[in-house]
Amino acid sequence: MLTFTGKPQCALIENYLVVFLKPFPPIYQLVTNQGFHKLAVHGVPCMCHTDGSLLTSRELHNELCNNLHLCHWQMLDQPQWTHAALLNPSKTETSFLFILCNNNNTINRALCTLCYMYGKLCKMVLAPTFIQHRQCKKCFLLTHETAKCPLNCPLYK
Repeated sequence: MLTFTGKPQCALIENYLVVFLKPFPPIYQLVTNQGFHKLAVHGVPCMCHTDGSLLTSRELHNELCNNLHLCHWQMLDQPQWTHAALLNPSKTETSFLFILCNNNNTINRALCTLCYMYGKLCKMVLAPTFIQHRQCKKCFLLTHETAKCPLNCPLYK
């Protein structure tokens, strides 16, 4: 994850796209975090192959797109099973996560429409996302911003 100070315009960042992505395999892409929402689908039947392995992300995506209200949204990558599903193959129901692009603020429409997975009504909710901490310039901890630092040094105000 790349974090920039301020809010640089996408066009400016795209000028340096080759430099930013050079250290990574070609499958990586650069996207802004604005307009994207992580969603969780709960109560999904754990569908497995005959060898006991969970269905792939692509298979999950195909089933998710059977919900017509979701198939036209731009998704960032394929849906992923939660760690609970991956660690416990005996589960009968679990959850998966995916990210939708929502540039026009219509995410509530997706959340309020019924979602079915493998013939079962499931619950789709906004998933909590990791909030990037900023390093304090006074004490260098990652637990708070400089403006909220408990140290009272006038040099950093």
